[in-house]
This record gives sequence, C-alpha cells and structure tokens, in this order.
Amino acid sequence: MTRRVGGLAERHRRVAYARAVERAWRLARAGHEQGAGRGMLLVCQLMPSP
Repeated sequence: MTRRVGGLAERHRRVAYARAVERAWRLARAGHEQGAGRGMLLVCQLMPSP
C-alpha cells in the first residue's frame, strides 16, 4: 500500500517538475527581451546539479 502511494507521489512530482520546466522554457522563449533571464534562472534552479 505504501509502495503504491509512493509511486503515485513520485509520478505526480515528476509531472509537476516537467510542467514547471516546460513553463520556464516557454517564458524564456516568449519574453526574450524582458523575461528571458528570469526564465533561465528558474530552469537553473529547478535542474538538479550534475
């Protein structure tokens, strides 16, 4: 039971993470002159350091 709930939570977290990254990329592309820096900063913060 706990394994199933953990798997669901993990999948939900991955989906939310992917959506956030996609939104940041879209922001960076859409507002090149005004919001590009903020979007890239958000992407850098979200991405796990290698």
